[in-house]
Amino acid sequence: MIEKMYKRQNFLSVDKKTARSSLGDYFQIGEKCGYQGAADYAIIYGFVEEIDGNEIKVFTSKGHCHLDFCVKYEENGI
Repeated sequence: MIEKMYKRQNFLSVDKKTARSSLGDYFQIGEKCGYQGAADYAIIYGFVEEIDGNEIKVFTSKGHCHLDFCVKYEENGI
């Protein structure tokens, strides 16, 4: 049980330029990303930790969301 908890955690680098989602995807500032359920993409502007909710908030050109709602962008579709 505890091993599963450690595997499903978000991580933010010390310089706050790179983050890893609990699904294992890495995102960087300046990278294109998609939102779950959205047809277009957004550019990542920054990350910040939310201590209260134990989440990482992602600021993008389309607004903000929690890291686990971001998906990797692919040129042929998200």
